[in-house]
Amino acid sequence: MATIAFIGPSAAGFTNPASRSSRLSRLAVIVSTPYASCYQKSSGLTMTAVDQPGPSVGLRARRVQNDIAVLQRRKWHRKQSELTALKAAPVQSTAERFPVTDTVTEAFIVDGPIFRTCNPSKRDIDMEEWRELGRTLEKLLGPDQANAERIFRYYLPIFFWLEQMKVEQSPDAPYVVGLSCPQGGGKTTITEFMQELFKLRGQVCVVASIDDFYKTRSEQQKVASTYTGNRLLELRGNPGTHDIPLALEFLDSVKAGKANLTVPRYDKSAFGGLGDRAPEDQWVKLSEEPADIVLLEGWCLGFSKLSDEQMREQPQELQAVNKYMDEFSQLYGKLDLLMIVKIADTQWVFDWRAQAETMMKSLGKTGMSDEQVRDFVSRFMPSYKAYLPGLYASPPAENVLLFEIDQQRVPVGAELMTARSRM
Repeated sequence: MATIAFIGPSAAGFTNPASRSSRLSRLAVIVSTPYASCYQKSSGLTMTAVDQPGPSVGLRARRVQNDIAVLQRRKWHRKQSELTALKAAPVQSTAERFPVTDTVTEAFIVDGPIFRTCNPSKRDIDMEEWRELGRTLEKLLGPDQANAERIFRYYLPIFFWLEQMKVEQSPDAPYVVGLSCPQGGGKTTITEFMQELFKLRGQVCVVASIDDFYKTRSEQQKVASTYTGNRLLELRGNPGTHDIPLALEFLDSVKAGKANLTVPRYDKSAFGGLGDRAPEDQWVKLSEEPADIVLLEGWCLGFSKLSDEQMREQPQELQAVNKYMDEFSQLYGKLDLLMIVKIADTQWVFDWRAQAETMMKSLGKTGMSDEQVRDFVSRFMPSYKAYLPGLYASPPAENVLLFEIDQQRVPVGAELMTARSRM
């Protein structure tokens, strides 16, 4: 197991009480399995005395820190095994507690897949600005989730790129961004974090989900009765269960610069978990100011209708869902930009959903059993298998950022796509 030891006034819990003294150096020392093997080969020093008082601690700390910086400059950090400690290291509020130097951190950011794709010129970055916003994300993530990989290679590169796109493409009008991401892939986290960061910039960021625009319970029952026995339309979720006119009305209003709007809310706990649209007096009131940027997220956002020939290979129950795709696709004409979170295996959705239910139970809330999770998620799998290949190959938008994440929701690749590049 990799160990990260912090030496300084905040080291309580990492050093024993007898070791704390004013002579301890205010340095952060990384002691990890991958780095230790490289470090010991080059220096011959052991790294076992980090909690001993006295000047020797400072000397050893400085030698370890310097040698690690050398290894970083030699691109050791690009090897996955040597990034293990860095990915798990919490991002702290000062350079003293952040376990890499400013130079190394900048190199770490620049080498990330999203930054590398969205900023090919690798223009200079303001590390103070990145750290300041990183502190905000650290607080939102909490100590168990905050790490350099998620903050500096995922959320912040997306934010800075969105900010740039807004300025370049729609400086004086609301900028509407769609986010397509499988269930459990982190789309809600991304949109909430973007909203908070734009707020810090003095911008009004409105967040909505296609889940907000599900049909009412009575309307959903009509759909289910029309397609009796079709599991894909029996409950909410798939295209055909959304109130598209209501969603279009909302997007038209925000794009027109209207203020004092409300976002519908769907009560998923109503009717024993079957769900229903909440009364209008429970809808979320937006800012009194017009929106600067609008984020619309959804698990099936970007799915496009399949041809009759393509549908011959699909299960019969998907035929009805495909009929609703023309109406559902009307949403795409309202988007200025589409971001797509790509995954290699849709089976991850089962695990992600189970994790979410476990977390809800740990908070004292009602959650689904593993069997219920599998039944629920299985109703979306035919759509994933049918529509994701087309979404990844030919997204229905002029401007697209597609980035791939692994099962731990860490970005592993990214691609900018335009209508011209896909011709």
